[in-house]
Amino acid sequence: MEAVLVVDMGTEELSNEGAIVNWFNSHNCKVEDDIIYVLEESHEEVVQYTFFDAATTCMFKFETDGEYFPPILTHFIEHLKDAKGTQISVAEEGRFGEYNNLVDMTLNQFITHVIKGEDF
Repeated sequence: MEAVLVVDMGTEELSNEGAIVNWFNSHNCKVEDDIIYVLEESHEEVVQYTFFDAATTCMFKFETDGEYFPPILTHFIEHLKDAKGTQISVAEEGRFGEYNNLVDMTLNQFITHVIKGEDF
């Protein structure tokens, strides 16, 4: 199934498409058009992205089994700095092509509760 990560950038240094592409290119990825190829020896991963300039928002689409979240996206999120202004949303595709929102948090909440796994 497909999942979507949406990052509403707040006042991030990475709040433009060029900066995002440069970040992924410098972290063992190759970006072509709207696809990020993750160059890892253990597996090959493809993440689609769309950057919405007017909203300074980036959407990433990836395949998941319901548990899997690409490590490169976790790494990207950990490089963001606007703890209260940046919003992180994650949704996964439902049985009928709809998307079900799983998470909608500030960057700070996402790092604390999802990445670090601290209980609410």
